[in-house]
Amino acid sequence: MTRWRGAWPLVIALGLGVFVGGFDQTFVTPVLATILGDLGVAVDELERSSWILNGYLLGYTVALPLMGRLTDLVCQNQTIAESNADLASD
Repeated sequence: MTRWRGAWPLVIALGLGVFVGGFDQTFVTPVLATILGDLGVAVDELERSSWILNGYLLGYTVALPLMGRLTDLVCQNQTIAESNADLASD
């Protein structure tokens, strides 16, 4: 069991990353009405507003593998900790 003693910071960082990822997926839905109002699109016009969600999900899908590769190139613990700190500061 002593072999895994030093892994707790990594487990905590990964758990926090999974939590932030899940929280991020639920963030767009409540804010969508505000975004649509700012853009002058009625909430009931879904055919005109679907591009907002699609753009967000496309950006998220593109950014996720890039961040994964950056994590592979740079120290993994440092990149995860900096990403979590950046999201927490917003």
